[in-house]
Amino acid sequence: MPRSRRSGVAGDIRRLIEERHPSHCCDGCLALHFAVSLAEARSAALTIASESGFRRQHAVGGSCNRQLELTALAIGLGPN
Repeated sequence: MPRSRRSGVAGDIRRLIEERHPSHCCDGCLALHFAVSLAEARSAALTIASESGFRRQHAVGGSCNRQLELTALAIGLGPN
C-alpha cells in the first residue's frame, strides 16, 4: 500500500486500524503490510495509541491470530 506523503506511515496505520475494526493488527503485521521496519511500525502504533479514541491492549491479531499487545480503536476491546 503506497504511503501518503502528508501523513506518513502513522496516518496509514491509523486509517487501516479504523477500516479493519473490529479486527486488529499487531505491530509485526503492520510492518509487513506497509513494508516498513518493525521498529517504525511499533513507533507509529505507540504514537496512535496515545491519541484519543485509540489504545494499546493485549488482543488477538486478525491476520496472525497471535495473542499480543496491539493498537486498536478504544471501543470494543473491553476494560483496560
